[in-house]
Amino acid sequence: MSTCFVIMPITTPLGVVDSYGGDETHFEHVLAHLFTPAVEQAGYELIPPAVVSSEVIQAAIIRNLEKADLVLCDISGWNANVFFELGIRVALDRPVALVKDSRTDLIPFDNAPVSCHTYDSRLDPWVLGSEVPKLAQFIRAASEQQRNALWRYFGITQRAKESEPGDATQAKLDLLLAEVASLREIIAGSQTTTYSSPNQRERNTKIAKERFLVRRMRDILVKVGLAQVDNSITRGGAMSIPEVISVDEEPIRFTIRTLPGQTPDDFVKAAPKIAYNLGVAEVHVDPLVSPLIQLRPENP
Repeated sequence: MSTCFVIMPITTPLGVVDSYGGDETHFEHVLAHLFTPAVEQAGYELIPPAVVSSEVIQAAIIRNLEKADLVLCDISGWNANVFFELGIRVALDRPVALVKDSRTDLIPFDNAPVSCHTYDSRLDPWVLGSEVPKLAQFIRAASEQQRNALWRYFGITQRAKESEPGDATQAKLDLLLAEVASLREIIAGSQTTTYSSPNQRERNTKIAKERFLVRRMRDILVKVGLAQVDNSITRGGAMSIPEVISVDEEPIRFTIRTLPGQTPDDFVKAAPKIAYNLGVAEVHVDPLVSPLIQLRPENP
């Protein structure tokens, strides 16, 4: 059976949860109740998006983007990861079924030439009864493409291609180098000249480690849906991320400046996902002077 790989938002940003009826797992429900039956009705085997980020899973995503017979791409909310994956598929000149929900008003201009199906974001049974067949019909039509629509529109002729088998070892080395790149700053202090005092090297190492932890927490806050995207015309999909003010060590504590409209309860709800991404058992949320909170990762 032909395969259809789905790329779509995984989490529902807290800033738009209310617009989806308070459903914090809205896009999981879209996948289960709309995309899956529509893809199967169109005659495809669905390959779901990966929920957890890791190098192994990212490699699988790239492989699916290359090998799947069709990609169903949901650009609802202008998710950055979705557009990145869409770009890879477009570079390969493979067919894409582009969709968005009814709450995403605008399509970025670079994708405007592509036919885009709009589905009703409501997931009531009486809505799904008509939405599933319509999406299935759109998927079947998209599958008839021999080339990607953007290629036809812009007249592109040079396709991306799979790397040669002989490059596999080098690719693995490049991945390893990328993985240790973030650790270089941590050990940078110990690699200063012999003229640096031990205290100076210790301070350099501490600063580098704090910067690493700040970047890591920022990435996690985006991943668990605590960032906010402004889709207004003036902001053009700009993303705002809660600011990591400081990191205290032994034990580690993150002081966060929340975004306008966010409350400590938003972080309490996301705490299990934050803990999972940090690799700890739990994360406690302590309200400070508004708009500040503190996150306390702990292992019992």
